[in-house]
Amino acid sequence: MALTENEIAERIEEGSLRVLMTLEVAGQPVEHVELSLDSYLKQIEDEKHLEILDLHKERAVELEGENEGFFSAFAEVELLVPQLETLTQLAFNFTPASIEVLEPEEFHIAARDVQNWINDILSKLHAVALEVRGEKQKNTYYNTAILRLAQNFITVLLAGGPKDSETLARMTGIEAKPLQGMLEKFSADGIIQEEEGTWTLSSSEK
Repeated sequence: MALTENEIAERIEEGSLRVLMTLEVAGQPVEHVELSLDSYLKQIEDEKHLEILDLHKERAVELEGENEGFFSAFAEVELLVPQLETLTQLAFNFTPASIEVLEPEEFHIAARDVQNWINDILSKLHAVALEVRGEKQKNTYYNTAILRLAQNFITVLLAGGPKDSETLARMTGIEAKPLQGMLEKFSADGIIQEEEGTWTLSSSEK
């Protein structure tokens, strides 16, 4: 059941916030963009502590210029949010394009509420930092594993005789630029050596 303006005003008096949140999704294909936006809106609707006052959604349109071929869709959702901490959660969970506080125009916040709000932000930031560190560790592990695999592959290929960079790129399926970086690293490590544009195993590896 929709809230009346009087009920909304009462909630705001009690500490709720009336906000306008803009969501934007860009990408391709167009079906994925619209489904992603619908998914965000469904998640917001399922949040029991939020009251949706109004919702306006635009169909996805194709972008122009350098982004031609990509699509963008947006929605504006007017919400009644129970407290300031919830606004922080909205920002972190949905990463909207913008959040505008419509009411109240001024805040009279107790020190404890400010403290809770700041601690909520810090908690979210710590969680994000922990996740980023975890992803960095995974990337380091995968990059190391890939480098070792490439090293083994290249040494096996060179054991069959000298080969130039172009031939190694074709046989390994690795693009020329990243392959060149790998070859230079393996050369610096004393695993392979280059002579007149041709790569061979170093004397210690033969």
